[in-house]
Amino acid sequence: MKKSYLKDSRAGKINIVTIFLLLIIAAMVYLAIFLVPPYIEHYKFEEKLRAVAKYAHRQKNDSELMKEVQRECEQLGMKLPYDAIKIERDPAHGKWIHITARYIKVVDFVPFGKTIDLEFTSDIQESLE
Repeated sequence: MKKSYLKDSRAGKINIVTIFLLLIIAAMVYLAIFLVPPYIEHYKFEEKLRAVAKYAHRQKNDSELMKEVQRECEQLGMKLPYDAIKIERDPAHGKWIHITARYIKVVDFVPFGKTIDLEFTSDIQESLE
């Protein structure tokens, strides 16, 4: 049996599909680097809001709760306007508290000079019974 010494013409070459897939993967990694941190920050912020809502069992003064939310924002490095957060209690029986936060996080895509606005909303409701 004779060995074939002819080389495969495709060996060592990268085809267009491979290049295209690598570009897609690189784009996904690039977007993840910029877009994942704001979502993680929002998740941590919601955890803090839940903690403040639970604290409402002991604290009946909403302005003190608002200060607590602002302190938690500062710990996370977030600067939210005062009107971005609303605290509402059950007016009839005082059985629940509802904390709503709406804010926009601007994400800069560094080398391209482009920005995107991510809008986040948190609605936390806690029973006070």
